[in-house]
Amino acid sequence: MIYVWTKDGDQILELHGHTNFIYSLSVLPTGELVSSGEDRSVKIWNNGECIQTITLPAISVWSVSAQPNGDIVCGSSDGEVRVFTRERGRYAEEKELKEFEEKVANSAIPQEALGDINKEKLPGLSALKQKGRLPHPLSWLSRFHVTRPPCIASFL
Repeated sequence: MIYVWTKDGDQILELHGHTNFIYSLSVLPTGELVSSGEDRSVKIWNNGECIQTITLPAISVWSVSAQPNGDIVCGSSDGEVRVFTRERGRYAEEKELKEFEEKVANSAIPQEALGDINKEKLPGLSALKQKGRLPHPLSWLSRFHVTRPPCIASFL
């Protein structure tokens, strides 16, 4: 769940849509909010409503960044950096878009692949309040790379 407050501390929105942890938020030049998380998705929000969900072929979408030109850049657990745009002139070729859609379809995680995880025995929200630490600060950054020209796909 995402909460949005005014600068005076008044809550004005409560956004429901992600089905797992939310890792990153950014604001587009249009004022729309962009979010990403553990549920493989980037979501675009306008006036409290999710207007689009972009599913990625990864387990987690760790970061999302709104660019000054309105593009969305995201980095995910599959080691890819992807760029999504509304500008038709920068769309990827049809072949690349189809490859992307096939990757997404083939990357679904079936419930049986989760093994013997008992969701009732997982720690509650209080576990999130415990301090943690990275064994090697920022070492995960080296896993990102841009392949070919960045994947440019469309969003609404």
